[in-house]
Amino acid sequence: MENQKSNALPHWGVAYYHYNPIAILNDQEVELNPLGTEGQYIEGGGNPKPYKLYSLSFPLGVGVEFRLTNAFAARIEIINHFTFADYFDDLSGVYADSLQLSATTNGALAVEMASNLADGYPRTGASRGDPNDNDTYMFAGVKLYTLLFLVTMATAAVAEEVTNPVSRAASEKEKANCPAFD
Repeated sequence: MENQKSNALPHWGVAYYHYNPIAILNDQEVELNPLGTEGQYIEGGGNPKPYKLYSLSFPLGVGVEFRLTNAFAARIEIINHFTFADYFDDLSGVYADSLQLSATTNGALAVEMASNLADGYPRTGASRGDPNDNDTYMFAGVKLYTLLFLVTMATAAVAEEVTNPVSRAASEKEKANCPAFD
C-alpha cells in the first residue's frame, strides 16, 4: 500500500455472537425469549423448542481503504453476517394457541407481546415469520485511523540516516568488499 492511494479489502470469516430480542411496553424493556411468544413453553403439542441466544454467523463483505497521508487512512466497509438463527426479532414460525399460551408461566404478557396488534390476537397457526429463512445482520461504516507503527518506523529510519550517515556509508562499503556482492 506504500504507493497506492486505495485498496479493496474483502472480508470473510466466522463470528460467534449473543442476541436477546426485546420489546418496549409502557416505557420498559421486556425480554421476549423467556415469554415463549410462539408457544415454546406450552406443554405437549408440536410447538417449537426455546431458542438459544448464542449462535454462529459467517460475515462476508467488502471495504475500500484510502491512504490520506503517510500517517492517516480512511476505510469504508460493509459486512453482512449470514446466521444460523431465526429469532433476532422473536419471529420465526406461527402464532401459538392463545389459550394455551396464556396458561404458561408468563401467559398474559406472552399473549400481549406475541401479537402486538390493535385488532386482537391472530388465529392460531397464522404466520409470524418464515422458519426457512434465517436472519442476517449488517455493519456499514467509515473509519479514520492513524498508522502510528508505519510513521514510527519511517521516522526511525530517517533519524538514523540524519544522525549517522557515516555508518550507512560504511555498511555499503562493507557490502561492496564482500565476496557475496561481487
